[in-house]
Amino acid sequence: MMPARVKTVVLFCLILLAASSVTEAGWRSEGPYCGMINGLALAPDHPETLYLATSYAGVWRSDDRGLTWTLPGDDLTSRKVLWVEVDPSNSSTVWVGLQKSGGPGLWQSTDRGTSWKVMPIKSLHRHMVFAPSQPEIIFVPTTNLQYRSIDGGSTWTEFRVPGQDAYCFAVNPKNPQIVFAGGRGSEKHFSRSEDGGTTWTQTGEGLPAQSIKSLLVDHSTPATIYAVIGFGELYKSTDSGDNWARLGLELKGTSELFRLVMDPVESKVLFAATEDGLMKSMDGGVSWKRVVSGMGGYDCQDLVFDPQRPGTMYAGCAGSGFFRSTDGGANWMPSNAGFAGGWPWQLYASPHSSGPVFARMSAGLFRREGVGDWLEIKAPFSGHWPKGVNSVFPDHAAPGTVYAVDGSTFWRSKDGGSSWTEYEVKQPGMKAMIRGKMAAAQFNSVVQDPADPETFYAGSRSNRDPGTAVFKTTNDGKKWEPSGSGLPIEEVNMLWSAKSGTVFALLDRSGLHRTTNGGESWDRAGSGLPDAEIRQLAIDPTMPSRLFAATEQGLLISDN
Repeated sequence: MMPARVKTVVLFCLILLAASSVTEAGWRSEGPYCGMINGLALAPDHPETLYLATSYAGVWRSDDRGLTWTLPGDDLTSRKVLWVEVDPSNSSTVWVGLQKSGGPGLWQSTDRGTSWKVMPIKSLHRHMVFAPSQPEIIFVPTTNLQYRSIDGGSTWTEFRVPGQDAYCFAVNPKNPQIVFAGGRGSEKHFSRSEDGGTTWTQTGEGLPAQSIKSLLVDHSTPATIYAVIGFGELYKSTDSGDNWARLGLELKGTSELFRLVMDPVESKVLFAATEDGLMKSMDGGVSWKRVVSGMGGYDCQDLVFDPQRPGTMYAGCAGSGFFRSTDGGANWMPSNAGFAGGWPWQLYASPHSSGPVFARMSAGLFRREGVGDWLEIKAPFSGHWPKGVNSVFPDHAAPGTVYAVDGSTFWRSKDGGSSWTEYEVKQPGMKAMIRGKMAAAQFNSVVQDPADPETFYAGSRSNRDPGTAVFKTTNDGKKWEPSGSGLPIEEVNMLWSAKSGTVFALLDRSGLHRTTNGGESWDRAGSGLPDAEIRQLAIDPTMPSRLFAATEQGLLISDN
C-alpha cells in the first residue's frame, strides 16, 4: 500500500495536472518536468512511440520520440510500476510489472496505455521475455511456478524450472527452442532448455553463490551470454552457459545494475544502467567507463536503442528523468517536456525579489530563475538521500545566499544555488569523548535566526544524549553547542522561526515543542492539534504569534 504522505502528494499532483488543462481555473503546468523512471520501452515497429514506467505516477507515453510526454490513463498512478514492455507483434499492446502486497503482478493495456487490466499472474520477478524470432512465445519468471504463452499472452501454461526459482529468462535470438533461466537454486542458479522450456539442464560452472537477476544473449553470437549477479557483478559465458568468467564492471558497495543492453549493430558495445549512473564497455564487458556528459550521476534505470536511427538512444533515470543521445551515448540531453512524474515535497522561495525558487522533488532538487526553465541541481547532492537534500532555505539578510542540508551535511551557496560549499563541523574531541560526550551537530533540519544571520539551530537525527536533540551556533557554524534542554531524545523532523529566540521543533513522536529563549529551555506546544501527522508548519512573518499547521486532518491555525 502506498504511504499516506505519498498518497496525499500524488493526489495533489493529479489535481494540479487536471487544473493546468482548465484555462478558466487560472492554473498552468510550470514543471519541473522530472521523475524517477523505473522502466523504458519503445514500439519496435513504431519507434516514435515510447513508454515510461514510474512509481506512483503512472505509465507515460510519447508519440514523438520523447520530445513531449502525456499520461494516457490514470489506472496505474497509485501503483509502483517496475518495468514496461511493448508487445513486438502489436504496438498497441503494452505490458507492465507492478509491485504490490504479496509480490508484483502482470498488467496489460491493449489501447496504448489508456486503460489497464490485471493478468492471472501474481508473483513475477523481473521483465517478461519475448522470443526475438517468434515473439508470440513469451516467458514470465516467478519465484515458484513459471509461465509460458505461445499465443502472445492470450493463454498461459504453468511450468517449473527444476531445482530453482526463476528470476529471469532469455531466449536464443535465432532459435526460440533454446531458453535460458537464471535465479536461485539449491545447487546451481542457471539452467538451459533446448526444447522450448519442456525439459531443463542445470549448468553454470564458475558462477558465484549469489542469485542471477538478469540475462542477456548476444544477438550475433547466441552462445555468448551475460549474467547480472547479486549487487552489480557481471559474468560472461561463451559456451551457452556451461562455463562463466567475471567481467570488469566495478560498482560502489551495494549499488545495483538495473539493466544491461547491447548495441543492436556492434555486439561488443554494452551499456549498463546502474545505481551509480550509466556505464559503457567497448570490448564485450572486459573494461568499462562511466558516461557523464549531460546525464545525472545516479540511478540510471533503463536504456533502449532507436532501431530506425543509428546512434540514437534513450535512457530512463532519476531527476530530469528521460534523456536522449544521438551520438551513440557520448552526450546526453534531457527530453522530458510535459513529464510530470515527480512528487513536489516542498517549495522554497527567496524573500528577496531577485532570488530563485527551489523545488525539492521526489527525484531531486530543482532551481528556477525568474520565468526560465527548471534546472536540476546535481552537484554536490548526487548520492545524498533522497537524491538531493532534506531542506533548502534562503538567508534572510543576504540576497543570493542559500542553505541546504541532508541528515549529516550542511551546505551554503552564495550565488543563488549555482555552486555550494560544505560547512566543516567539528566532532567531539578526545577529552569530551573520555567524559562520555559523543554527540555532535546533525542536520536533519536547520533554521536561521530571523534577526541574527550567524545564528542557526540544527535538529538532530540520532543523538541520544540528553539536551542534544537540537544544537545551536552563534558564529556561522564555527562552533555548535547543545541547545535542546527539555526536549525528548528523538529525531527532530522540522524547525521553524519567525521571531528572534523563538523556535518551534516538530519531533518524530512527541509532536510540537517551543523555545522562547534561544534554546536554553524547551516546552511542549501544540495544545489542540489533532493526533495526526503534521506535514508542515508556517509562521506569519508579519505576525509571528500566528501559525498555520498542515495536518493529515486538515489545516489549523493558532493566534497565540
